[in-house]
Amino acid sequence: MSRITNDAEDNLYNDLLTVAWHFNSQCSSDLDFEGLTLSDFLTLRLIAEAPECPVQSIGQNLGLTKSGASRVVKRLQTKGLVTSACCPQDGRARRLCLTEQGTKFVENFTEGQSKWINRLVQSMPSQTAEQVHESLRLFAKFINSEKQRTAAETSN
Repeated sequence: MSRITNDAEDNLYNDLLTVAWHFNSQCSSDLDFEGLTLSDFLTLRLIAEAPECPVQSIGQNLGLTKSGASRVVKRLQTKGLVTSACCPQDGRARRLCLTEQGTKFVENFTEGQSKWINRLVQSMPSQTAEQVHESLRLFAKFINSEKQRTAAETSN
């Protein structure tokens, strides 16, 4: 398989930015987004999926520095969406949990995203929807394998 050209790479990059921008703005348009960033939402989702996760895992999963992850967590705590407590096994580490308000926000936001995606997919011909899904699945798989490879290289 040949490598895509610089123009094609630029087009792919621009298309991905467009999708990300529209996805974020459309998914939040019907909800009270409370001034949260996409990093904030992804952090909330990670905590919902792994209650009592350490701040360090937020940084690792989102590609943030330790101070960047701490800033996101602090912002979410200030908004009353997250609580943190000392880890019983390691007093230096902080464990994160969603508050009731944080849990409701994640559920409502996720529901809004799902509705928007469903409307979008239903407006496509089924073959196009399948192609988009398969392309995104493959792209996400490649991103995850690159992320793992890069992490392995930096840990050596």
